[in-house]
Amino acid sequence: MAHCTRDNQTRRIQWNITNVEKHFGQMCQLFAAFVSKTAKVRNKADLLVREISLYADTETPSLKRGLKQYADHLAKIQDYRQAQLDFYITQNKMCIIGRLHLRIKIYFYALEKKRKS
Repeated sequence: MAHCTRDNQTRRIQWNITNVEKHFGQMCQLFAAFVSKTAKVRNKADLLVREISLYADTETPSLKRGLKQYADHLAKIQDYRQAQLDFYITQNKMCIIGRLHLRIKIYFYALEKKRKS
């Protein structure tokens, strides 16, 4: 009876490890693509802000002031979006790390239990 339980525990641990490897790899690839695309959007927004500022320098004082304010607001929006992205990435990493840590603890607990029996 104990042998069947150990076999089931071992299979469950192996399945957990395989499952983590499968999904963790896919999530890492998707995060990399997501961050890359977000970085490209951020770069384009920075270029747009700079171009608006350059154009504003060639215009009348009232239009210049409005364009500079618009560029400043756009830059602040991009800063906010970047802060959100950084927060979400950090939260997701912590969640993944926590789950992996728990699974590793379960695995080593099962190994220790197997050694004792």
